[in-house]
Amino acid sequence: MDLESTGLDKVKDRPIELGVTLWTTKYSRGLDSQSILIKSDGVPVVSEITEITGITQDMVDNFGYEPDEAFEVATSYADRAQAIVAFNGRRFDIPMFQAMAKRLKRQWPDKLIIDPFVDLPMRGQELITMCAKMGIYYDPHEAGADVNAMLRLTAKFPFDIVLERAKSPVVVVQSKQSYGENEKAKKHKFRWNPGEKIWWKAVKEIDMSDLNGAVN
Repeated sequence: MDLESTGLDKVKDRPIELGVTLWTTKYSRGLDSQSILIKSDGVPVVSEITEITGITQDMVDNFGYEPDEAFEVATSYADRAQAIVAFNGRRFDIPMFQAMAKRLKRQWPDKLIIDPFVDLPMRGQELITMCAKMGIYYDPHEAGADVNAMLRLTAKFPFDIVLERAKSPVVVVQSKQSYGENEKAKKHKFRWNPGEKIWWKAVKEIDMSDLNGAVN
C-alpha cells in the first residue's frame, strides 16, 4: 500500500491518493491492483503538495472517492492479505489509515507490517534510490507506481529473510562514548537528543549483533 496526502500530520492532514496491490510471494507478481484519488475532506491541497505529487485540488474534488469509499477499498485489500507492505509504513501510512478509521468510526485491520525501508537487507534510503541501486527505475510520488516499485524491490530478496526482519522489533540503543568521541557516534549514525543529552539510534533487534561488532 502507498498513500499520498495533504501533508505529514497524521491527524490534521488527509489522504488524497491510494495505491494498493494484492501480491503473491509464491509467483512474485500482482494479482489485483487499484489506484484512486480521494477527496481531501476539507483540507486544502496546497501548491507544495501538487509540486511533489502532481495532484491538484480540482483533481480530488472532481475525481476523488469519498473517504469512506476509499477506506473500504483499502480494507478490502488488507483483509485478503497476510501482511501489508508499506514504505515507511509504520511511521506514516498505517498511522494515517488508523486516524482515518477513527474519523470514520471504523476499524483498521491488525496485520504484520513489512517496511522495505528497514526490513530489506540493504541500507534504508529514499525508495527511488533503493530501487535504482537494484536496477528498478520509475517515476516516484504516484501511489500506484510507488506500490509497484516497492514490491519489485522487495521481490529481489529471499522472502523468508524479509519476513524474519519484519517480525524483529525495533530497539533504541544509547551510545556510551566519552565526551571527546562524538565523531564515533556520528560515524555509526547515532543521533543527538538535546533534551535527554544522549546519543541514540533506533535499530532492528536482528541487527544488534552487527552493530555490536562495528562499535567498540
